[in-house]
Amino acid sequence: MEKKVQALGGKKDFFVCSCCAQDEYNKVFDFVRSIFLPAIPSMILLLAGLGLTLYFWNTAFVPFKMLGLAAIICEITVLYSNIQKNMRQKAELNSVDKVKAVKKAGDLMIL
Repeated sequence: MEKKVQALGGKKDFFVCSCCAQDEYNKVFDFVRSIFLPAIPSMILLLAGLGLTLYFWNTAFVPFKMLGLAAIICEITVLYSNIQKNMRQKAELNSVDKVKAVKKAGDLMIL
C-alpha cells in the first residue's frame, strides 16, 4: 500500500505492508488491544485521583482534593474519547468491504 504525505512543504512516499494493515484492521475489532491496553495508564491516574480525593475529602487541605477531582474528570474524558474513537473506526471499517477496510486500516495506522 502506498501513501503520500505532505509535511513541511515536501511530499514523502512510503508504504504500509499488507500484513501490518491487516494487523491494524484486527486491532480495531479487538477490545483488549484497542481499548483496554491503551486505557491502563488512564485507569492508574483515575485511581490515583480517586485516592487523593477520598483521602483529603474531610480535611481542610483543598488543593489535593481539587487535584484529585480534576484527575478524575480528565481521565473520564480521555476514556470516553478513546471509546468514541474506537467506535467511529469500527463503523468506518464496517461500512466498506473487507479489502477496502484493510486498506483504510493501513491509512488509520499512518495517522
